[in-house]
Amino acid sequence: MKNETKNNSARRQQAINDQPDDGKNLEPPLPPADERTLAVAEQLFGLKWALRKEDPQHVHEEWEHAADWIREAHIRQAMLILETADKHAKRSRK
Repeated sequence: MKNETKNNSARRQQAINDQPDDGKNLEPPLPPADERTLAVAEQLFGLKWALRKEDPQHVHEEWEHAADWIREAHIRQAMLILETADKHAKRSRK
């Protein structure tokens, strides 16, 4: 099941990246998301939709079946959060 989930995630990410630019898309295409980013995005999704008290498998299933635009928005947020956290971690190491 884990490989199937990874394949579904990869297919969704590829579909997002392959969308033609018809001038209506205000956001630039997403760069490929790594596993860390996808995990954070899924957690954000669960928190936003008040699923945090649900079984993690239930949250994961809801995430897998969410509309692409919802997933993309959470992935974008996750990328920003991780970028900020990484910058802060580098500064605190100096």
